[in-house]
Amino acid sequence: MSVQEDGMQKRRIEVESWSTEWAARYAEARVALERVWPEARAWHHIGSTAVQGLSAKPTIDILVVLPRGIDIEARHPRMAELSYDCRGECLDAPQPGMPGRFYFVLRDGSVHRVHVHVVHEGHFEIELLLGVRDYLRGNADARARNGALKTLLARANRYDNFGYMRGKDAAVRELVEAARDWQRTLNASIAGEEAS
Repeated sequence: MSVQEDGMQKRRIEVESWSTEWAARYAEARVALERVWPEARAWHHIGSTAVQGLSAKPTIDILVVLPRGIDIEARHPRMAELSYDCRGECLDAPQPGMPGRFYFVLRDGSVHRVHVHVVHEGHFEIELLLGVRDYLRGNADARARNGALKTLLARANRYDNFGYMRGKDAAVRELVEAARDWQRTLNASIAGEEAS
């Protein structure tokens, strides 16, 4: 659903309760994407739709990890054949991306269905994205707070994606720090078990 403003179509921000359909949509999108990125070393369902029990915008986020040396930009035409908008690194976007992370969007009208994040092995965001996902999977309180905040922000910013994103900024920073602390504790625990 969308509205027109100054001739531009704006997408409606919708946050939904978690759905088993999201895992199936990830698997379906991955099958098509494997034809474009057959040499991928890892595939990950990331973001809120990958966390059972977490309310989220129903957009599937996929992280594709490639061996170094693969020319990601050379695959833009193949992604376009699958109807993905090729956004590149989005370094000059109002919500800037990250150097070395290439971003693709599959839309249905104004609705974003799938976001694909493609990086090379060793990219610093791999650990971050997986750490936040795994922290939320294991922490019911953090999941509940995150879902409640997103629901509130979606209502307050129904057609304002930047307002929605700005509203999440502080909470996302806190979530990232909590996930990093959790990962450090987990790593120390594993190292302690291996040493004994």
